[in-house]
Amino acid sequence: MKTLEDLAAAHLLIDHPHGRWSMHPLLADYARHHPAAPPDRFQARDRLLTYYTVMTQDADAHLRALPGDPVPAVFVDRGRALARLDAERANLITAVETAHHNGLTSIAASLPRALATYLDWRRYFENWEAVYHIARRTNDRHGEARAAANLGLALAEVGRVEEAIAVHARACTLSAEVGDHHREARAWHGLGLALRDNKQERDAAAALGRAVALYAATDDHRRHAIAQGLGSIQNRHGYTRGGTGPLKPLA
Repeated sequence: MKTLEDLAAAHLLIDHPHGRWSMHPLLADYARHHPAAPPDRFQARDRLLTYYTVMTQDADAHLRALPGDPVPAVFVDRGRALARLDAERANLITAVETAHHNGLTSIAASLPRALATYLDWRRYFENWEAVYHIARRTNDRHGEARAAANLGLALAEVGRVEEAIAVHARACTLSAEVGDHHREARAWHGLGLALRDNKQERDAAAALGRAVALYAATDDHRRHAIAQGLGSIQNRHGYTRGGTGPLKPLA
């Protein structure tokens, strides 16, 4: 901390609230245009991206924690964790892109996963699109499945329903491929809602039926009840609720 304070006193760093520091704009401009790049620039880049990843994972733990769950001590509470993510959002999206473009596949895969809950809470649609397309290029099937499910919800919220249907369908496929049945259930649920919004009620009935069955199989009682609450659309079209295979109309 003393080193940071000394650098700030020398007008090389700027001290921001909640433990954040940034390079002085004049120093940043000098570094950006210096003709000779420092020999350890790649190591410095990797350290920064690793820091952003670990910080985001710690903040994400606070966002997802239930009362009584242990959380990283780096943030005193959920509000501070959320405030840090708000302040660093632009840097974090750039960090995902930088990691991907420089072949840092571990960070390019893990940082989007850590951002998922935050971007969902804040409904940052454009950021979700960027993260989703990067996840697709990293061949991280788990990460892409998670990003697709959340992007599908965001697309539906802004009225891009047909795109939402396509993205949700991919989330269903990917989740099944990687064996993540909890996420598969949520993806089918999202697909059913998008299909319903698009007036495709028979397809919506089938998708919601798959969601109900998967929720029951994974003991997700809360979401199972929510999906069952949409059962009127299934009943109207005569679809069964059992099984996880293709639903068939009742005889």
